[in-house]
Amino acid sequence: MTRADLTDTPPKVSVILPCYNVAGYVRTTIESLKAQAFQDFEVLVVDDGSTDNTAQTARDVIAQDARFRVVLQPNQGLSAARNTGLNLARGAYIAFVDGDDWVAPNFLLRLVTTLNETQADWAACAIWLEFDTGARAMHSAIHAAPEIMGEIRPCELDDARLVARQFPSAWNKLYRRDFIGDLRFVPGALYEDHPFYWALACRSEQMWYLPEPLYHHRRGRPGQITMQGSWQIFQQFDRLDEVRRLLPDAPMRHRQTALSRLATRLVHERLEPVTDAALRQAFIDKAREYFAAHALSWDWDDATDIDLRPAAEISPALRFTVLVQAGAGAEQTHHALAAQRLSPEHVLEVPNGPAPEVLRKMWPRIETDWCAILKAGDMPSPDWSAKMMHALQNTEGATFAVCAATHHPQGFDPGFALPDLPCADLAALMLSTKANQPTDLDSADWAAALQFGAALAPNQAARVTATVLSLGPRAPETPRAALRALQRLLSHGALTRTQAAAVFAHRAQLAVLAQSGRGRRIMRALHWGMVRRLGRFPKPPAAAHIGESLHRLL
Repeated sequence: MTRADLTDTPPKVSVILPCYNVAGYVRTTIESLKAQAFQDFEVLVVDDGSTDNTAQTARDVIAQDARFRVVLQPNQGLSAARNTGLNLARGAYIAFVDGDDWVAPNFLLRLVTTLNETQADWAACAIWLEFDTGARAMHSAIHAAPEIMGEIRPCELDDARLVARQFPSAWNKLYRRDFIGDLRFVPGALYEDHPFYWALACRSEQMWYLPEPLYHHRRGRPGQITMQGSWQIFQQFDRLDEVRRLLPDAPMRHRQTALSRLATRLVHERLEPVTDAALRQAFIDKAREYFAAHALSWDWDDATDIDLRPAAEISPALRFTVLVQAGAGAEQTHHALAAQRLSPEHVLEVPNGPAPEVLRKMWPRIETDWCAILKAGDMPSPDWSAKMMHALQNTEGATFAVCAATHHPQGFDPGFALPDLPCADLAALMLSTKANQPTDLDSADWAAALQFGAALAPNQAARVTATVLSLGPRAPETPRAALRALQRLLSHGALTRTQAAAVFAHRAQLAVLAQSGRGRRIMRALHWGMVRRLGRFPKPPAAAHIGESLHRLL
């Protein structure tokens, strides 16, 4: 191809390659572009006032390849360099490649083919994360779901939460040039990808996704913008403002939730490289003010890579208290609480005894919006509190969260075979201290209402179906105690007889499965069945988690 060809025939793709002081990396970048299987492209190498020999290195690697053009400009920042490329681009499609990254040989071919076949406006691919240590990892380029899975597919953009999950990066995508139109990056800005990405998402119904790692993104390079731990990180709030101003007119659902998730992730990313304690605290203080001013919450979308240590400081609604009853195993319970990703605001030692009674006595001393009570020996997994609080955040009107728990020495996990009948132990609950305050009912009735809360008010229950709690030893529940508690609630009209029978059968199942040996299980089932008949409860409804034999005995 001659330079005359370059002038007269527009290429199919324009690749914009902004560079600033990447002399040690740009050779690899350009060589990866020269090796593309799809060859109808131009590359605009925009040197943004480098002070090293980036431009000359680029020229040396380009040699006589007329598809490449080096453009020099005074240092104005990454946004200006990309904008220069956009202003000069002639291709029907646009791709961005950063000067320290590189691409797979079929990067352009696969993305161009996708846009041609789907007539989509843009498409994104999975990536390789290439760390400066030499380590590398494939990533889906989808937050909270790093494993690459599935087939090529459209990503619908009518739900802002799904938009927030995609990497907003300019560089792992291919765009139609007329789709970008006159949109440009914010000049002089850091973290400039976000408003650009969201502006495009607001004008598009879907983006196609290729679950193939075609882009190699370098992480941890000295001088990399995203790794800067300086006062420049405060620019992130400007970018959030720009996205926030786009959303009111966006044809998307769940915009506020998505903004909370976006803000949470971006604050986490800006704090990650910060080592200066004063800077870190100042940024957290600013984040708390920003979240409060715009009604945002610290919402990590159940992602495991987000540091939850600043969560309660930035979003006080996430503060919670844990009461730990005294006894053998209490030290292990405290260690498990110290290892939580989302730390409790307070951990209080309380006397041993019936959990509801202890909880009732301690209620006036609890200062946080949420609380839990654990017996000595209960072992929450490291993500117990994170999953419970995340479920509460994302269940409208929830006044408590309930989790599946490993129950009894045999390790039986009742799970959620029926949505309104999870683990029956109070330790499996995280309670709202505002909505679950002791009522005019007597203490036993209030306790029973808490224990049967998931059945009494399923619409107020946030559910964690993962097993995140291992219960320590418990005295076996007697069928007469369960019957008395349910009868009290029946007398107050809190349960129907059919609901009470279902709850009774559920607790019977737990009691039976706690026994070792078939004979003991049969005897325990007969005991519960006899008490049900004495209490004149109707025969319980059949359920997936109630075995056929037990159902007959009950």
